Amino acid sequence: MKANIVIASTLKPVIDPRAYEKFGRSIAASGEYKVHILGSLPTDNTVKSPILLYPISPHTKGSVKRILLPWKILSKLFKIKPELLIINTHELLFIGVLYKLFTGRKLVYDIRENYYFNLLYQNNYPIGIRNLLAFYVRTKEILLASFIDHFLLAEKCYVDEIKFIKQRFTIVENKYLPIENKGNKEAQLDTEFLISGTISKEYGVFDAVRFFKQLPKSKYKLIIVGHCPNIQTSIQLKNEVQDEGNIELIISYTPIPYRNILIHIGSKTIGLLPYQTNKSTKNKIPTKLYEYIGLGIPVLISRNPIWEKIIQSYHAGLSIDFNSPVVTDDISQFITLNIASKQPDLKNIMWNTEEGKLLSVINSLIS
Repeated sequence: MKANIVIASTLKPVIDPRAYEKFGRSIAASGEYKVHILGSLPTDNTVKSPILLYPISPHTKGSVKRILLPWKILSKLFKIKPELLIINTHELLFIGVLYKLFTGRKLVYDIRENYYFNLLYQNNYPIGIRNLLAFYVRTKEILLASFIDHFLLAEKCYVDEIKFIKQRFTIVENKYLPIENKGNKEAQLDTEFLISGTISKEYGVFDAVRFFKQLPKSKYKLIIVGHCPNIQTSIQLKNEVQDEGNIELIISYTPIPYRNILIHIGSKTIGLLPYQTNKSTKNKIPTKLYEYIGLGIPVLISRNPIWEKIIQSYHAGLSIDFNSPVVTDDISQFITLNIASKQPDLKNIMWNTEEGKLLSVINSLIS
């Protein structure tokens, strides 16, 4: 009988690029394990897979139902009885440890974010509340770390930023995984700029809108599609673009399925990664950078030595200052030429370089 593995989250959708497309499918393809994924709606009912999905209705931050959600997940865990539980949010640390103590099964913490840095340096909460939340989350992680059998790190920089992991960690980066049947966008008449994924002030969405407004309206279009978790940001963004006929806004408070983002990519798409300088992001590599390079989409990205090295290696785009009051000649030339990635050897940015590391960890824990 195959061993059960559960990958659990509170906010990420069950059809999530990392949990489902990468972790879930790689583990299931090994033929050794039965994979269950617990996450939020929405899900894609057209997906056919041996992976069992348990979509849970999302709830707003701070609501009673949101607070009770981990306990609902714990109840499902006792029914599924996984030999290995992978949690990818600090919100499930406590119930994950409880499950481990009651069953003696293995527990893995997949650290996608440095939550301490995110809370402390991003403007999602007033400064006093930010400090309290950051302290609470990091204290919880430190106190419960000894119960974790292994840590998976989505970013190399976490080795230096997060000390409680000790030596029980493996770096499994969010590299590019080609998606089958992603859909085909209708032929594009004009160049389209794309901002996708998490939509936030810290990720530079307003800087990108101001940059785009400098360009001729008749030539270009901007598509903003993704998850906007901050209500105030969502309201401000809608007001910012409401009179702009060449800006299309497709945002949601809940995560948007990855395939629903891919359908907006065409042969004349340029990806925008206008990240602001922030301690929570400056050492990370945006997953979107890997994805855009893998898809052959040229990118305009904020200036950052780590990111610049990557785009130079793959001739993938241009590093710019999105806050510049004018569009410089080199940017105009880049946009006009719409230089697609030359796509040299992409093996170093592909998911299969990480897949073996993931399976090695799982095999060692369950054997």
